Amino acid sequence: MMNVKVAHDINILIIFYSLSGNTRNFANIIKNKLNNQGYEVHFHALDKNHSYKYLNFEQHNLIFIGSPTYGVGGTPNLVKDLLRHLLKENHFKLPPFAVFGTGETQYGEHVFCRAVDEIEYHLNKYKQSVIDKLKIEQNPVNKRDIIKIEKFVENVLRGI
Repeated sequence: MMNVKVAHDINILIIFYSLSGNTRNFANIIKNKLNNQGYEVHFHALDKNHSYKYLNFEQHNLIFIGSPTYGVGGTPNLVKDLLRHLLKENHFKLPPFAVFGTGETQYGEHVFCRAVDEIEYHLNKYKQSVIDKLKIEQNPVNKRDIIKIEKFVENVLRGI
């Protein structure tokens, strides 16, 4: 973790799954935007060892959850496992959430980044606040996508 001068008394977690690297790049853009504004950010990639079970979710004031969408609308099992852990298996006092993800429009608008919608659905079902969500086509490397992500982060920060 790089040294960041903390200017805000807000603790933020970015937790995500990425197979191809697209969602990781998205998460890194979010992290860099937050770090540049002086926020303390904890960054956690989901893995098959379920290492997220050792995180203290209740210490955070905001959680960003990121996921790719597989094929025709599939949410990765590791993301489903995380949601089960947060919403069903424990009784955490959770902060607000922001949801982000990557996908491909070639599969059709009704399944584009469907994992983002599924995450939001489950959070809402369990009465968890979702401030905002953002879907990006594949790898967010162009200037237009980066601007969208930065505006998304600014909107989320206004909501906490």
